[in-house]
Order: sequence, then C-alpha cells, then structure tokens
Amino acid sequence: MIVNPPINSLRLILVPLTTLLLALGYYSYESYRALENYQEYIIHENELIEQELGDMILSYHDLEIENVSILNQLELTKAKIFNILDSIQNRKPDIDLVTSYKNQLSILKEENKRILNLVKALDRENDFLKKEVNSVGSELEYYKSNEEKHQTTVSKYKYAVAKYKRNNSALKKDNKGITERLDKAAKILPITMSISAVKRLKPNTIIVNTTSARRTKKLNLCFTLPKNHLTKKGKQTYYLQVIDPNSNVVGDLGAISIGDSNLIRSKTVSVDYANEKIEHCEFIEYSNKDKFIPGLYYVGLYNTEGLVLNTTLTLK
Repeated sequence: MIVNPPINSLRLILVPLTTLLLALGYYSYESYRALENYQEYIIHENELIEQELGDMILSYHDLEIENVSILNQLELTKAKIFNILDSIQNRKPDIDLVTSYKNQLSILKEENKRILNLVKALDRENDFLKKEVNSVGSELEYYKSNEEKHQTTVSKYKYAVAKYKRNNSALKKDNKGITERLDKAAKILPITMSISAVKRLKPNTIIVNTTSARRTKKLNLCFTLPKNHLTKKGKQTYYLQVIDPNSNVVGDLGAISIGDSNLIRSKTVSVDYANEKIEHCEFIEYSNKDKFIPGLYYVGLYNTEGLVLNTTLTLK
C-alpha cells in the first residue's frame, strides 16, 4: 500500500482555498452590481428632474400675460429653472445633488402653481368685466333708443347704472385680493443654497475645504438671492439652522418664533438687498467646545414665515 501524505495535505489546503476564492469572487460581483444599480438610479432621478423642469419651461410658452407684476415673477421663476438645469447638465450627479434638486423642484412647483392661479384669476375677472361692460352698454343703448316709447326708461337706466356700480365694487374687492397675492410674489426668496466644511482659512480669505469631520473647524454656508424689482430695497433677515448627527443644533443661539412654532437658530443673517442677484456666505461653528463628528448634517434656511431652502452635508 502506497501512502502520499504531502498530496493529501495539499488537497486539504486547496479545497478551502478554492471555496474562499469563489466566495470572494461572488461578493465582488454583487458589490459591483449594487454600485452599478445605485449609479443607474442617480442618473435616472437626475433625468426625471431635468425632464420636469423642461416641461415647466415649455408650459410657459403658451401663456399670454399682460400684467407686469406677474410677468416679472414668471421671468424670475424661469431664471431659477435655467440655473438648476445648468447645474444638472454640468455637474456629475450624486445623492446630495439629486436631493437638493428635488427640494428646489418642489419649491418651483409651488411658485408655478401660484403664478398659474394668478393668471387664471385675472383671465376670469377680465372676461367677467368685459361681459358686464357689454351687457350694461347694450342695456343703456336699448333704453336710450326707446326713451319715447317707454315711460320707465329712466328708472331702468338708473337700475343699469346701479347694477354696474355693484359689479364694479365687487371687482374692486377681487382686485384687492389679487394685489395681496402679488405682494406675496414680491417677497424675496433665496433660490440656491450650498454648504461645505472648512479646514482652515488662508490669507486673502482663501478657504481650504475638507470632508473629514476631525479636520473641520467650521461650516461655510452660502445662499443666493435672485434679482427681483418687486421687492423693496433694504435689509433682508434670514435664520440658519444646522443639526448635527446627534440632533444637536450647531452654534445654538436660542429659540425664536417662526410662524406657529419655535426655531432654535444656529445664526441670524442680515443681507443688504438692492434688487439685484447676490450671493451671501456665513461661517457657522459650535458655540462651546463641541467638535464636528462624522455623519449627516441637516441645514435649513428660514425667513419670518418658515422654511425657505434646505440641504444636507456628510462628513466622514
């Protein structure tokens, strides 16, 4: 009987080694498929957002607007859409960008809905006014041409005038409501917001950024106010809130009332607005000895009525 101990030992080594290599290969293939699916999802979401923005632009082509205030608001909304489309077409998509685009798209949809409702309201009121004017005019012409035949002409004429005055009074009330809605459209709202982690500041205000929580000294938050001639010039006040992964507010300045709720601020910002497009940046840091930790940071920009824009930042 011939015994081959070395060959048997080699078999004992090769069998588990082969199994290990097969398992490693399967894991690598599954990881590659997961990454590929994630990238396809990001690209698909990016394309859907781009398509929705394009459809919004096309919907404006059929509108016939004579009201200057609404026309200015429409141009402002178009500028916001083109800014987002430019970012989509020139920046590589990732989950943070897609989230930001979705948030901005949601705000734009609300603005679009408000503008279209104003246009429809004006069209209805203009049609109603034209019909009333034509109706009253026809009645007046009838009464005038038959004055000698109808003894009640004067009373009917007075009735027509009174009816016109009543309708005119109702239209004035409606126009007051439209004016109030236009006042809302004149409010200045930021259109973009970004945030980055700052490692250090070089001379001449050069900022060195980082994605490492351990190296982060402060956060740099920037937002853009659009051109809007409906808004009065002067100070515009906004409130920033940054929430860290432990649900603590970075740079806690205490709570203020926003609408029906309270907001714990990270910082209060005052911008000197002159009706032109302007980008404003602020540094935010902890007010105590707390340090930045890895994780997801939620960032919100508020005015006196509530949330205007939001975004996120991930530190490693």
